[in-house]
Amino acid sequence: MLASIILMTYNSGLYVLETLESIRSQSCLDFELIITDDCSTDNTVKLCRNWIDRYPNLPFKVTLLTADVNKGIPANCNKAIMKAEGKWIKIIAGDDLLNSDCLAHLKNARLTEDQKIIVGRFIPFYLEIGKKIYCSRLPTEKQLKFFNFDAAKQHRLLLTESFNFSPAAFIRRDLFQEGLFNERYRFLEDLPFWIRSSKNGHKLYLLNEDVMYYRTQHESMVFSGETFYNKRFMDGLYTFREEVVYREVPKTNIIFYQAELMERINYWVITNIFKNKKTKLSVLVSKVLLFPTIKRLKNIIK
Repeated sequence: MLASIILMTYNSGLYVLETLESIRSQSCLDFELIITDDCSTDNTVKLCRNWIDRYPNLPFKVTLLTADVNKGIPANCNKAIMKAEGKWIKIIAGDDLLNSDCLAHLKNARLTEDQKIIVGRFIPFYLEIGKKIYCSRLPTEKQLKFFNFDAAKQHRLLLTESFNFSPAAFIRRDLFQEGLFNERYRFLEDLPFWIRSSKNGHKLYLLNEDVMYYRTQHESMVFSGETFYNKRFMDGLYTFREEVVYREVPKTNIIFYQAELMERINYWVITNIFKNKKTKLSVLVSKVLLFPTIKRLKNIIK
C-alpha cells in the first residue's frame, strides 16, 4: 500500500466533511484512511461516522479511532501511526484539504530508499464572505533553497530559522521506528520530529508539486483568528526550545538570541497588557517590538 492518510481531528465539525471529500476525491486510490479524534466535544465524531456510513463501498479502507481523554496532537497522531499499514504517512488536519492529485504526485516521484521525508508545496486559503481566497504557495521560492542542503545544515537551520512546511510533508512509516512524535509537547508534533530526524542524518527532500490547501484565519487546534497566540502552544514551544534548541544553538549566535528575546518580550506584552486580543493598537505594538531584531533587518536586506 502506497500511503496511510491520517486525518487528525479535534472539534473539527465545521470543516471535517470538506476534508473527507478531498480525501475521497484522490486520483490515486492506493491508500487507507485513518481518522483519529482527540476527544472532540462537538459533533466531529458523529459527522465522521455518518460519512463512513454514507459511503459503504469506498475503494479504500477507513478506520475511525476515538478517545475518552484529550491527550494532545502528538499522541493523537501516534495512535494512528501505530495502526497504519501504508509505506508513507500523510497527516492532514481536520480543516485542511488535499489536492486531488496529492498521492498521485507522491506515487509518480522517483524516490530512493534513503528518502524518508518528502515535502510538497501547499496553498494557504481563507474564507471571505463564503468565498475561498487563495494566497501565495508555500514554501516560497526563497525557502526552497533549504531542500538543497544536506541533513546537517538543514538541522542547523531548523534550530534557528524554521518555516512552516509540515502540512505538505510525507513521512516514510519505517522512520517512526526511530521514535514516534514526542508527546511531551502536546501542541507541537512536527518541529521536534524534524529536528530529531535531521540530527539523525535524514535529509528533507522537495517534491515540487502542490499537494495541499491549508486553511488559515479561524479557530483551530493551534491558532485563532481573534487572538495573537494560543498560549498552550507557545508555552510548549518555549519549553521545547529550552530543553532542546537552546542546548544546541551556541550562545555566540547573537542574531538568534536577540530575536528570541524580542519575541518573548512581545509575547509578554501582548498576553499581559493586551490580554492576547488582536486590536489595531496591539498589532501596531507587536510590529514595533519585533521590527528591530537583527534577524529581521538581515532578511530585509537580503
